[in-house]
Amino acid sequence: MATAEATAMMMTRPIVIALIGSLIGAPPALADRHSRRAKTKASKKDKTSEKVEKIDRSEKEKIEKTDADDDTVDDRRRAGGDDDDAPAARREAARRAVAQAPGAGAGDDDDDDSDGPEATGAVQVTLDELIEVTVRLAPELARAKTDQKTAKGQAIGIRKGWHVEAEAKYDKTGTGGDVAVEPLQVVNEDKLSGTLSVSRKLGSGGAVMVQGGYVRTHKEFAISADLLHLLDVSTDPAVNMELQKQLPDGSPIEDTTGYTTFAKVTFNQPLIKGAGAVAKTEGKKLELASNEATVRVQLTAEKMLREIITDYWELAYAAQEVDINAAALAIAKEQDRITRTEARAGKVADTEINAITFEIAQRTEALLASQNEYEKKSLALRDKVGLGLERRDVVMRPAEPFEIGKEEWDIEDVRARAHKLNRGLAVLALQRRAADYDVKKAKNDMLPGLDLELSAGVNGLGNTPDEALSGAPSANGFTVTAGLKLQFDLGPGARGNYDAARARYQKVEIERIEAERQIDTAIVSAVHTVTTARARVGLADEAIRVATLNAKAELSNFQMGRSNNFTVMQRQTDLTNARKRRARAVTEYHIAVAQLQALSGTLLAQYDINIRPKMER
Repeated sequence: MATAEATAMMMTRPIVIALIGSLIGAPPALADRHSRRAKTKASKKDKTSEKVEKIDRSEKEKIEKTDADDDTVDDRRRAGGDDDDAPAARREAARRAVAQAPGAGAGDDDDDDSDGPEATGAVQVTLDELIEVTVRLAPELARAKTDQKTAKGQAIGIRKGWHVEAEAKYDKTGTGGDVAVEPLQVVNEDKLSGTLSVSRKLGSGGAVMVQGGYVRTHKEFAISADLLHLLDVSTDPAVNMELQKQLPDGSPIEDTTGYTTFAKVTFNQPLIKGAGAVAKTEGKKLELASNEATVRVQLTAEKMLREIITDYWELAYAAQEVDINAAALAIAKEQDRITRTEARAGKVADTEINAITFEIAQRTEALLASQNEYEKKSLALRDKVGLGLERRDVVMRPAEPFEIGKEEWDIEDVRARAHKLNRGLAVLALQRRAADYDVKKAKNDMLPGLDLELSAGVNGLGNTPDEALSGAPSANGFTVTAGLKLQFDLGPGARGNYDAARARYQKVEIERIEAERQIDTAIVSAVHTVTTARARVGLADEAIRVATLNAKAELSNFQMGRSNNFTVMQRQTDLTNARKRRARAVTEYHIAVAQLQALSGTLLAQYDINIRPKMER
């Protein structure tokens, strides 16, 4: 509409984004400078408007004095809505109607406590620009992304990898000197050991571990004098010579130090319970949870976009309503001028002025209410997007063309796309797969457990570390182990867990079927809304055309004395209502289209928002 174009500020996309960003809050100095500049511009515009109004009034007085018939023709054209012949005051009122209530700029510009809306300017915003800001600032989407990162981290954390463990240990035990001990008993022992283990869980449910270690052991034995006498080492020259090598005093050895190195491989594998694909259940469930969190981010973004689009077009309707009410008020004021002129000429009764005065009051009240509603929706949209409320003197003005589109929507095509791409159904599908894994795991848990363990290793022994290390490769010692372990539960716990898992799976399946039915119903309703909205716009256009002719005809009858102001105002009200019904139909059309795009899973792609889940590994 002409008034909407006059109110909006035409600007490029970067400038709009910068202005939207300024709504978050500008520094005080910049805000003061902007306020002074805005007041100066408003003052200049008001002075210019006053000059234009004076010129128009002067010209009108000349026309009324010289040619009353021409004045009557002009009156008819003005009442019919012809902007080319409308007075400057009416054009100025329509231009400022979106941002300021009538009379708000007539007093002191610094008066912030005046009644009515406080906005003094508007900034044009396209839907793409608003969505761009929303994706960057909306807190709801930020929370969903945090949940996505959490689920993704949990899925990565359970992935199987090599586990390395190193251990160092020192043990010392001893027996007191007052304690009686047996001959050759160890009375003091200390052990220093170190072990390095590398293990990994296998996809089959088992595990493999490789170990390597080093042990130093020192032992002290109890050897009494009687034992020395019994040994009588001097009678055996060979033994005596050996002992002389060990101890200078020739006494039998009383302590010993040994070194051991070892390497070992151990393999564990469940054979019945917990074996095979069931062993991967936990990892698969976490990956499904990660993908579900990603889809939920998409679902949150989709829901947020649908709400933003709905609020955007509701704001556009509120702006249209302000424009329509402002135009209706301007026409009523013009009719008041005509009535007073006719009354001074004695062509109509003075009581006709009361009717038009009442109608002006009604339309002024309607304009104020629509302006307040417009500002309220603008503030609500800014809050939802994540913008601040510091710049309340600036309202957002939707810049998208306020018309319906030409795209056709087929119910069956939309249903087919929705069953494949709808993100709500995708979430339920992922939940159903997770529930299916739970059922399989619970069923496997009812089986007995039979675990196999195999291990083999080599040992190196020596009196020195070098001997122990060199002995390990030659395997001067080895160990081999094989074992089976059987375990099973006798209680009803496993069966109860299985029944619970089956119940959860059935619940998810019921929710999926119900969601499909609800989506199908919503699609049919939305397609019908789009179809009827298109038809309503066509009917409203015809109603506007006829109402415009009726309003002009009724004005002619009034000027010829065959009608009254009540009937004239009624015809103008019919025209106003027809314009509002058309605006309502356009708004509902765009809201229904956004709903169809969301239901069919194409809303994010429509606005180039790409949040893709990781493929299941």
